[in-house]
Amino acid sequence: MLWLTLQQLKSKSPETRKRAVQKLRQTGTAEVVAPLIDALKDPETDVRLAAVEALGEIKDERAVQPLLSLLDDAELAVREATIDALKSLGNPEAIPPLVAVVQRGHPNVRWRAAQALKVLGWQPKSEAENTAFMVALGDLERAALLGKAAVAPLAELVTQAGYPKQVMAVELLGEIGDPSAVPPLLTALADKDGLVRRAAANALGRIGSPEAVGPLVGALKDIDVNVRATAASALGELGDVQAVEALVQALPDARWEVRVEVLEALGRLKDARAMDSLLACLNDADKEVRHQAAEALGELGNPGCLGALVLALVDPDQGMRQATARALAKVDPCWERTSAAQQAAASIRAALQQKDSAIQFAAAEVLRRIEQAAGAAPAPPPSAAEGGSATSRTAVAALLELLKDRDPNVRRAAVESLGRMGDSSLLGPLRAALSDEDALVREAVAKALGGLR
Repeated sequence: MLWLTLQQLKSKSPETRKRAVQKLRQTGTAEVVAPLIDALKDPETDVRLAAVEALGEIKDERAVQPLLSLLDDAELAVREATIDALKSLGNPEAIPPLVAVVQRGHPNVRWRAAQALKVLGWQPKSEAENTAFMVALGDLERAALLGKAAVAPLAELVTQAGYPKQVMAVELLGEIGDPSAVPPLLTALADKDGLVRRAAANALGRIGSPEAVGPLVGALKDIDVNVRATAASALGELGDVQAVEALVQALPDARWEVRVEVLEALGRLKDARAMDSLLACLNDADKEVRHQAAEALGELGNPGCLGALVLALVDPDQGMRQATARALAKVDPCWERTSAAQQAAASIRAALQQKDSAIQFAAAEVLRRIEQAAGAAPAPPPSAAEGGSATSRTAVAALLELLKDRDPNVRRAAVESLGRMGDSSLLGPLRAALSDEDALVREAVAKALGGLR
């Protein structure tokens, strides 16, 4: 009945042709090899696939060359089955074409080709072949250790949507840092997977190519918050001031994570055009944003921000106060002696009326430092509009007023601040505080008096 099966191979029905191939496979004799080879050219994917599997099982050497022609088949399943069939045949003629497959194409096909080459006993003969072989086997990290040689095979993977190690491939290209990886990374920046887009933005920032600025600016509007944040960070790493305007426009982002990264990027770029926006962020509802705004202003180093930073020293958040102190030290290590600090003293004194004891303490300490700086060394004489010596009197008076506060923590903070002033004229008020009802306050008074004596 072989003749009938051969006739069915000519049927117009793909299903009939497929069944005919399966019958020939069951026969398994040498006489069915030629018709099965003819079936490799069938327009129907399932028929070609069945013919490939049949030839791989029969293992006739006549099938090697016809099978090699299917390594470029349009269907992934056919290419995969073809490699498996060639591995089963074990003919060394397949080695050169399989080596070529290892270096390009779909990750699944490359992996199968690498497995087939291992069975055939092939060994890489160059660094390029070795790198491509490792990448095909999925050993991406080991391949990346070879540096530039790994860029091309890894670049093949970063645009393969759905590949399980796509993100890793993108990250490794960023670590290698070769500019030739930029084009595939720009493609990955538009991938449908947010994790891939984020990794691509980060990698582009690490490589530092100017051509990435425009695409990264576009990524500031990505639907994924992590992509937007990473794009902002990458723009800061690139250091191109062309991104300043776009970063400023991104500052109103609804997510604090993005605003923080944008502020850090603007701090790195150190462009004066951003100062007004940075100052506005000192009043952001999120404390992390306020921290980063202060840090960015410190990097900017513009004296015009001193007044706002001094006022931020009484922020409700301790971390923000510490960030502000660092920023002030960068802008002007002697900020306490500036006219901006003197002008801010009145507003700082108002903070003493806050119910938050931490704010009261911070305000008292700021006033103490301004007072101490005003009397410690000659400074540019303030104008009458700036308050003159009234600033010093205000600071001392404010601290002395805090000695009557109901909160013992505030009273103790005021005592410590007055003691650090080193002014013997304060002995009287401090002695009076020795009768405070709180033991810790009395202890602080005794210590302050000891220092003054």
